[in-house]
Amino acid sequence: MKINKGFLYAFVVIVVLLFAFSLYHRIPNIDDAWIGEQVYWLDKDGVVKNVLMKNYNDNHNRLLAYHKAFVYSGLAAVKLFGFGLWTLKFVSLFYLFVFFAIFYYYLVKWRKMLRPKQFIILAAVILIEPHIFEYAFVFRPEIMLMATGFLSFIFLEKSLETKTHKSVFVLLSATVAGLSAMVHLNGAVFVLAGGLILLFRKEFKNLVLFTIVSLFFVYLYFVHLNSLDEVSMWLHQLMAYDSGKSEIKLQFSTIIYFLLKPFEEQMRYFHSPKEIAPSLLLMTALFFGYKNIAKKIPLPLLYTLILVIAMGFIAPGKTPKYFISFIPFFGLIVVVFVKDMWQSVSVKEVSFPKSKQSISMFVVMLLFIVVSFTYNGLLSAKKFTAEEHRIITRQLVKKPVNEVSILAPMVFIFDEIAEYKEIIGLISFNERSKTDPRISSPEFFEICENENIDYILINDHYIQKFNLGEMLLGKKAGDYIVVGKTHGLFMLELQ
Repeated sequence: MKINKGFLYAFVVIVVLLFAFSLYHRIPNIDDAWIGEQVYWLDKDGVVKNVLMKNYNDNHNRLLAYHKAFVYSGLAAVKLFGFGLWTLKFVSLFYLFVFFAIFYYYLVKWRKMLRPKQFIILAAVILIEPHIFEYAFVFRPEIMLMATGFLSFIFLEKSLETKTHKSVFVLLSATVAGLSAMVHLNGAVFVLAGGLILLFRKEFKNLVLFTIVSLFFVYLYFVHLNSLDEVSMWLHQLMAYDSGKSEIKLQFSTIIYFLLKPFEEQMRYFHSPKEIAPSLLLMTALFFGYKNIAKKIPLPLLYTLILVIAMGFIAPGKTPKYFISFIPFFGLIVVVFVKDMWQSVSVKEVSFPKSKQSISMFVVMLLFIVVSFTYNGLLSAKKFTAEEHRIITRQLVKKPVNEVSILAPMVFIFDEIAEYKEIIGLISFNERSKTDPRISSPEFFEICENENIDYILINDHYIQKFNLGEMLLGKKAGDYIVVGKTHGLFMLELQ
């Protein structure tokens, strides 16, 4: 089976061009607003909060459960370039480049598993993976966590292979592992994985050092909690997003639930075609090449297994984006398998031997590429400009904007957050509806009026979700009246 290298280089060029095109006026993700607003208030008032989530678990006064190191990274960017959608999105893009630099060092400079041109092809494959493609330009911590988590592993591996300065590398690994938990609490899996590897290797002195240093940085995540009441509120806020519940009771059913969570991890890796395709790449490599993979990279393989199992226990939900931080390890496993089959027969061609292994990998890789380009193409075609929201404000808001409270989609904060008295996200009512049935009824409008909301900007999704009936221009809904429709959104004004 021969592949002309020209096709491989063309693939790289196409991936880079598509990614670059996708960055231009990329649509905002709900998390750009959700986490981005936290940075806005931290910069403006010195307090992390979400006015978008007003009246939901006191988030509008102070948010205690947040991605600390990542939010402060966003704050640094805002201090330099000002608050805005593109400033926030470029934070994750920056960390993507940091990750590729780390991965290049590991694969090309240190391990010498790949040549520079081969690494470029691998980088394109990673970039085209739908979750990387999307979240590399979304203000969420997964890309940063991917970089810090893999860097912690590199330092750990160096500590086990060197005879000098072992403690220095353990110290560095522990520091970055603890920082990973500050980036996202799911990063605690890197603390656990590092500790268990040292335990299995009987590096007891270094295990103590790793534990103390990593837990110190984990402690720094919690240092903003000043009392047991705030610890309780932190847990309250943390768990409510996943289930809509405010309390966790330690009882037998709860213990069984957490013990069985890892057995549901297939939901994370097989949720949809964009998760199935990369998962099949990993499974194909392990199925056909496990013995050789275990022989050549035993430490990364064990480390990856610990990460996957640990994530099953600690992650609050089965959202696929949480496996982004594992992609370097998955990629490493696939690289080892493919490299065993790879045979350069000429300068212009790459050849794989005719076997079940190579044919299977080729088919799965082709599926991965087709699925990835499909999802990424659809994402890239969607465009956004903040002028859309400016037009809504100019045309439909008749009161002085700085005196107006508006209920709107979360992304409405771009770039209106500094103009309004407050912008409350529709998702806050969505979360509240899990425990308050009045929201999904005509009483919705009475609740809005009681909470002094002057305008409601709502789309068809939430109109149906809250059972609000048909929206027509001039129609009254409680004490609100429909005053306009634009960009797929209805505007209602309090009379």
